[in-house]
Amino acid sequence: MGTNIVEIQYVKEGGKLSLGRYTYLTTISLQVGDMVVCPTSRGSINGRVFAVDVPESKVDERIMPMLKTITEQAADTEADHE
Repeated sequence: MGTNIVEIQYVKEGGKLSLGRYTYLTTISLQVGDMVVCPTSRGSINGRVFAVDVPESKVDERIMPMLKTITEQAADTEADHE
């Protein structure tokens, strides 16, 4: 599998999903609903996959070079990695 663009919702303390959606790259096979470890500027946090196979045309070209990459799935828990 090549590189895929996915949208993620972060999982907050208590298992609630964030309102925002965050765009990441990934080289692992993911499906909507999968839990993943998301690298952020403040460390890693768990997130739930909201969308897969997002077309590059839907991502602001200014942020494409700055997208971080998801490299692992997370345990399906409510706790995050902050």
